[in-house]
Amino acid sequence: MSRPKSRAKSRPNEARVSVAVPPRTLWGSLAAGAVIWSLHLIVSYALVSLACERGLLQAIVGGFALVRWLTLGLTLLAAAAVLYATVVAYRQWRQLEQSRTGQEDDTSGRVRFMLLLAALLNGTFLLAITVSFFPALFLPLCD
Repeated sequence: MSRPKSRAKSRPNEARVSVAVPPRTLWGSLAAGAVIWSLHLIVSYALVSLACERGLLQAIVGGFALVRWLTLGLTLLAAAAVLYATVVAYRQWRQLEQSRTGQEDDTSGRVRFMLLLAALLNGTFLLAITVSFFPALFLPLCD
C-alpha cells in the first residue's frame, strides 16, 4: 500500500519539475552534443570526399581551398551549437540546484542528474569538435 502513495506523491512534484524544465529541453540538451558531433563528422567527410574525388570546391579563397573554409566554418558552427546546448543544460541544472528544498523526490533528482550529465557530455563533444578543428586547419585535405 505504501508503494501507490509514493507514486501519488511523486506526480505533483513531477509536474512542478516539468514546468521548470520542459521535456524537450531536457532530452534535447542531453542528445544535442552527440547528434551535432555525428552530423559534423558526416558532412565534413562528405565535403572533403566530394572535393578530393571530383575536384569540387577547389577554388582558392584567402590562401586556402574553398573546401577547407567550408570545413572550418562547419566546425565552428557545430562547436557553437554544442556550446549553446551545454550552456542551456548547465543553466537549467544550476536553477534546479538553487531551488532545492529539503524534501526531494526521485523525479527532481533524476532531472538534475540528466541535466548535469547533458552538460558534461556536451562539454566532451565540444572538446571533440574543437580538436577536429586543428587537423582541418593544418593538414592537407587531399593527398
